[in-house]
Order: sequence, then structure tokens, then C-alpha cells
Amino acid sequence: MAGYLNVDLILAAVIGAERDPVEHLLSAAEGGEQGLMILEIALYYAFCCVQSHDRLNLPRLCRLLSCARIVPSPRPFQPPTLEEIANWRQAALEGS
Repeated sequence: MAGYLNVDLILAAVIGAERDPVEHLLSAAEGGEQGLMILEIALYYAFCCVQSHDRLNLPRLCRLLSCARIVPSPRPFQPPTLEEIANWRQAALEGS
């Protein structure tokens, strides 16, 4: 079964704590139990949310990108609003 990852889950993979719930998704995907798909725009939005003081979990980002299928977005990219960024950051960090 495949599912699209939301911006907050992608962001949690990048800046979330080591024991973040996204670990379960990554383990399932690496084990072939779960297929992951990422819209290009969701990846773009997640990177727009990263701030200079964030500690990046690059190994986990590499795991995510190696087991997910990146899918073209159905619409052109528009920069996210500050409110969207704040909401995604809050959701990503709440699980940490």
C-alpha cells in the first residue's frame, strides 16, 4: 500500500527528534511493507520550513529519499506563506 507524505512528515524526517513517529514509516518502507510517495511541491515546502538553527538529520533524509517515489506536482509551485510554514513546523516538531 502506498501513501503520500504530508509536508509535516517530510519536515519531521529532516528536523525531528531521533525517535520521531516518522521512524515507523521509514522502517515499514525499508521493509517493503509500505510504499511512500512525495509530491515535488511537498518536498519544496518542507525545505522552505528549515531554519538556520535547525539540526538537520541528513542520514534520515537520505533514508526517506531512497525509499520514497518523488511524484511531479499537479500545479506550479508558489512559495508557502509564513502561516503555513509555522503550522508545518509546529506539526513536525510536536511529534518529536
